[in-house]
Amino acid sequence: MLERNGSYTVKTGYKLAMMELLHTDRFHVVGEWHKIWMVNSPHKARNLLWRISRGCIPTRLRLQSRHVQCEVICPWCDTTVEDD
Repeated sequence: MLERNGSYTVKTGYKLAMMELLHTDRFHVVGEWHKIWMVNSPHKARNLLWRISRGCIPTRLRLQSRHVQCEVICPWCDTTVEDD
């Protein structure tokens, strides 16, 4: 894939990589995710709900699973593991 002028750029490579990723099922999650964005609530709340649903919140348990040195006990209650 080349630009109109025939040259190859980083932007061209990025577009090609993104098209390839979007056409694979690796990142596809089954569900009606668009309904989260239709909820009548502040955008911050919808974004938080989406991130929790997709497992994107960097909880202490998730950070430790990615080899980040941290205590897994919740600092608020100091009794349970901090997870979603």
